[in-house]
Amino acid sequence: MGQELQQTVGWWRRFDKYELRDGCIVPGKGAALILYDPWEAYRASRRGTTVEQQQPPYQSLIALVDSIKVLPDLTPTGVSLDEAARDAILEWCAKHGLLGLLLSLTQTVVLNPRILHGRGAPEGPVSAVAHRTGAGWNLRYPQVADDLARDLGDMEVAFAAGTPLGPANWGSENNRPHIVRFRSLVDTPLIDEPLDRSWARYHDQSSIVSVDPDIRWDSTTFPYPAPLSLLWWYSYREPLDDFLRAAATLKAVIDGLQDSPVKIKRSAGDGGRDFLNRDALGMLEALMIPVNRTIAYEDGERCEKWVASSLLSAFTAMFCEDWARRRPRRCEECGTLFVSNQPTVKFHSRRCLNTKLKRDYRHRKAAKRRRQPVAATTSKTTARRSPKG
Repeated sequence: MGQELQQTVGWWRRFDKYELRDGCIVPGKGAALILYDPWEAYRASRRGTTVEQQQPPYQSLIALVDSIKVLPDLTPTGVSLDEAARDAILEWCAKHGLLGLLLSLTQTVVLNPRILHGRGAPEGPVSAVAHRTGAGWNLRYPQVADDLARDLGDMEVAFAAGTPLGPANWGSENNRPHIVRFRSLVDTPLIDEPLDRSWARYHDQSSIVSVDPDIRWDSTTFPYPAPLSLLWWYSYREPLDDFLRAAATLKAVIDGLQDSPVKIKRSAGDGGRDFLNRDALGMLEALMIPVNRTIAYEDGERCEKWVASSLLSAFTAMFCEDWARRRPRRCEECGTLFVSNQPTVKFHSRRCLNTKLKRDYRHRKAAKRRRQPVAATTSKTTARRSPKG
């Protein structure tokens, strides 16, 4: 039985506050979950009339990375940041949400089997298989026929309410919980591993409490929610070092490609790839793997749309749009990354422009003062040597 999850072009979810716990960024206590559209902010930046209004959402992530003086080189024990850096990261997450790194990494996940309850529930264990497709995430339950699914009602809720089983009760090999994922964000061979490794690392096992006080979850028996389900947002967390590594990767992509030639000869072979930074291009193409195009209707009209599986992949897609049309660049005064609809703009704010103008004025004034004594002396010497009469 199949069910298409609501992973469309625009929306993402964020909590209004986050905290650091056990080296991970997690929702703060009592935080509210908010649905928002990062693409709407991007479209607004394309309509902006000032440089400040034209900044895309990913620009703030790069500015965050720039503001942190010591970045990984991450050690196995994680990264140590001062309080100001930690507060800046949590504030950014409250505005934008987590990056969704696990969704970028994952191709397929088989969740641990459950015993379902209610009328029409099958007697044996039921597993859920989530697979990333060109149009989002597809969730299916191989052991549940369509007619039984109708009796159970909302399968996502029924599965979440089921009793998770330990390894001894998983049944057939097809029920074995595992994840097929990329080795890393930029190293894309697929690997197959149990859920108690990387999948468990991205889930807060205290976020779901069993109704039976004698049951204690571990990384094998925890009832992992389906990707992008409501429970998933409450369970999902992001290790701080992974968050910083991913943000630094996107920064390296942008820094490596921002100075590419604006135009090249039409006869250039291989699509002009020889003019691009190969390392940055390779990382960009790896980050873009979770981004796909599909077709849909909008306001009753046919259209094509991007589908991005995570906030990180959406930011990468936004940069691709800007690279082709708006040329991201660094401010000549302060070095901040910015985007402008005008190709001749060199400063990311009026303050930086004014700072540069004032400094140039002071330099010209100082140079003029240095030249004046020399000019006066030369004039007097010339006057003494001039013939009389």
